[in-house]
Amino acid sequence: MKTKIKGFLVHFKNHGAFYVLILNALVWTTLYQVAVPIGREFLSKSPIKTTYIAKEAKAEALQSTTPKQYMLNRIKEEGLSVAMAECILKNESGFNPSALGVNNNKTADLGYWQINSIHIKGKRITLTCATNYKCSTEWVIDKVKNEGNWSAWSTLSKCK
Repeated sequence: MKTKIKGFLVHFKNHGAFYVLILNALVWTTLYQVAVPIGREFLSKSPIKTTYIAKEAKAEALQSTTPKQYMLNRIKEEGLSVAMAECILKNESGFNPSALGVNNNKTADLGYWQINSIHIKGKRITLTCATNYKCSTEWVIDKVKNEGNWSAWSTLSKCK
């Protein structure tokens, strides 16, 4: 156990900036998810633009869904297996947007879909997109459609 911890600490010392970048993105994503609703509540109590804000809030309420609902609806709209997507999301991240997995090959898996950092380094996806449920879901849809399967996810065996 000590060897694994020591190895991780050496790895973190050498690649710490990457992990700090990942953690910053997760913190900012979380702050945005908390701050925006608070800001809207504050603005909604302001006499300025009250009518506009009320109309905007009503329109948004009609379109609003949870991240889980959004992701599974998009999968369904694209004709992909909702059951497979839900199983992968459950087993990869537990539907946790801040999920972070560190792999033996010194890469990290991020967000709901646990998108591997090699895709960020390879510029196939940005860190912001990988940690955003809408953007990452679109990326996943493209990946599954291009590859014709869900084999990129290690939890696939739990979902058959």
